[in-house]
Amino acid sequence: MSYSTSYLDSMYRLKTKREDYINEMAARAGNAPELYDCLDDREVFIIFHFYGFGNPEFKTLEAIGNEFGVSRQRIAFIKNRAVSKLKNQF
Repeated sequence: MSYSTSYLDSMYRLKTKREDYINEMAARAGNAPELYDCLDDREVFIIFHFYGFGNPEFKTLEAIGNEFGVSRQRIAFIKNRAVSKLKNQF
């Protein structure tokens, strides 16, 4: 399947926008664990590894899914739900 350049650009911008939002939330929270109180351990793991918090490298949805033994689509769903929870906390 071949995607158009404009589609890929829009997907990249969306991912960058989400990453910027998560980075802003993490910067506001500093090391405040109460920011993550609304998330379960699995959601925290996924957020931290997908966006690379505390790690020099981020992991793909597929790599995280392999660790949990689930599909990358399931990890994407959990990640998006966790981001929504964090947005609602602000």
